[in-house]
Amino acid sequence: MSRILIVDDNEQNLYMLEVLLSANGFQVLSAPNGAEALSMARNSPPDLIISDILMPVMDGYAFCRECKKSDRLKNIPFIFYTATFTEEDDRKLALSLGADCFLLKPTEPEELMRIVRSLLAATESGVHGGAPGEEEEDGHFREYSEALFRKLQKKMVDLEKTNHELEHEIRERKNAEKELQQLNHALEERVAERTALLAATNEQLREEVTRSKQAQEEIALLNDVLLKRTASLEMLNRELEAFSSAVTHDLRAPLRSITGYTAIVREECGEAVGEAVLEYLRRIERNTSRMNELIDALRGLSQASSATIHPNMVDLSDIASEIATALHEGNPERQVTFAIADGVAAEADRPLIRSALENLLNNAWKYTRRKETARIEFGIIENDQRVYFVKDNGAGFDMRYVSKLFTPFQRLHHQEEFEGTGVGLATVQRIVHRHGGNIWAEGKVEEGATFYFTLGRAVPDWQSEAAIGTVSH
Repeated sequence: MSRILIVDDNEQNLYMLEVLLSANGFQVLSAPNGAEALSMARNSPPDLIISDILMPVMDGYAFCRECKKSDRLKNIPFIFYTATFTEEDDRKLALSLGADCFLLKPTEPEELMRIVRSLLAATESGVHGGAPGEEEEDGHFREYSEALFRKLQKKMVDLEKTNHELEHEIRERKNAEKELQQLNHALEERVAERTALLAATNEQLREEVTRSKQAQEEIALLNDVLLKRTASLEMLNRELEAFSSAVTHDLRAPLRSITGYTAIVREECGEAVGEAVLEYLRRIERNTSRMNELIDALRGLSQASSATIHPNMVDLSDIASEIATALHEGNPERQVTFAIADGVAAEADRPLIRSALENLLNNAWKYTRRKETARIEFGIIENDQRVYFVKDNGAGFDMRYVSKLFTPFQRLHHQEEFEGTGVGLATVQRIVHRHGGNIWAEGKVEEGATFYFTLGRAVPDWQSEAAIGTVSH
């Protein structure tokens, strides 16, 4: 009984192939990625291999190359079976690596079984030729490397277009939120106006009853408009959240593809191409890494806008101390003094407020790295309301551009000076606004910056009225 190894990270695909092959009298082995499949094949070589291409740990291309390098495995018939890599360049690359067949999902079961039996019969008769020779690979080297590079460029253009579309959706959502706030303000003014009229003298009561009825009709009309606007905004929010989730998920697959192709070109072609091409590959890798950071930042911004709030009494001093400790442990050679006020607490959603403090303290840590004596403070100011603050003596900023601080993707420093995505402070602002508070900043170039924020929920009376003492880290 012939033994067939199938390799696919999709459990449904594995199951369907196992059922089909078993029903046709074959013994079936399976693996979720190329690395596990390679280990199984080396321990006990199968009679034929059917493999997907896009898989974690080790993709199908890399798995095929490793098989064809092995004297023990190189003559085993190898079938690529894919639904992701469907272009002619993909087929040519697969066959140049030594694959015997390149099939697209789904293939009719009868056709698939015909190909499997044909390859097994050819192997038994000694017709199968094994891995391609070095002269054949050298002949196709330039053609395939150039095709791969064009494919990578196309993927980068597609990613940039998707990013622009996402930025447009974010602006549309911001405009919708502003429109709803204006509508709420207009409604409040109308209600206040009609309420004042109802407080008129008894001589005007009959007239005021009529006016009150008109006011109620207007309020009902405004409420109806408000409900429709609210429903529209909620639908837009759900669509934007679904879009953001889909985009952040779907963007990762082409990024993995770009990274995989880049690794293939560097491994297969690294010694043959010039330093200029290698530099292009390094630039592609840096840009895909940057794109991954942007995806994570956008996902955090979306979660800050849509996560359900569960307010509880939270010790902000403890959270700030934990973050400071983590920063020191991650970069122990830096000399930074943290001054964290004791007993600072607030009624807030713990995961969201922790995210806000992490962004603010990470910013302070980043922008003080050029200071020999860096200092970062967290505390509270007691005036008419409680104002929390994070202060540092780092790079600071020009107050002329303060309005750009909380706008997504707006940065006041070059990427070469200080790394970042430009989304962190926008995420903090969303979190503060969702707690009914406000956030603002003050700074001066090379003299540091201070970020102030309020929270809508008051701290109970049993909390201390002012910050007493500090803890140094």
